[in-house]
Amino acid sequence: MVLNKFKFRNKLIISFLIVFVPMIVLGGLISYYQIKQFLESNIEKELETTISSLHNTIKTTANVSIKNHLAATAEKNFSIAEYYYSKHRSGLISIEEAVKTIEEIFLNQHIGISGYIYCIDSRGQVIIHPNDKVKNTNVSEFEFVQKQIEVKDGYIEYEWQNPGESAKRPKALYMIYYKPLDWIISVSAYRKEFHYLVDINDFEDMVLSH
Repeated sequence: MVLNKFKFRNKLIISFLIVFVPMIVLGGLISYYQIKQFLESNIEKELETTISSLHNTIKTTANVSIKNHLAATAEKNFSIAEYYYSKHRSGLISIEEAVKTIEEIFLNQHIGISGYIYCIDSRGQVIIHPNDKVKNTNVSEFEFVQKQIEVKDGYIEYEWQNPGESAKRPKALYMIYYKPLDWIISVSAYRKEFHYLVDINDFEDMVLSH
């Protein structure tokens, strides 16, 4: 009788192990993979957030650096125009001499690598430009020029494709309006030519903190 009870109990234990152990193992595996996927998903999201934050910080710094650089150049050339025009107003030089001198100074400057300074009036007529074929033409059909005519002062970005190039490239431009001559003094260059303005070492501590 005791032996039968012992055998019956062993059978129950074996049956329990056969039924429930695989279920426990299967449940553990399912939980493991669910937790693993959850952790991986959270890690990926955190990495994406961190990378996006770093990208936005560097991009903002680059934008500010480019804008400040172009603004400083535009303001310097505004002062040059004001200086020589004031000499004309004082009767020291003719208006033709003043304009010629200003033009020579403007065109002898390089912005970035291939950038330059040009001037248009409030109708979109090109007054000063390094390309003689463009000078004295009206360029008001271009969208960015229309923006220049509208606002006259400030910073804009636009896409530009030179003849012979396969695709448009982003350009940056800062302009200041010199009212006495009706000139929109424009300092323009391709954005990628200003990479030297951003020192990646400035971001070392921020990157390492992540």
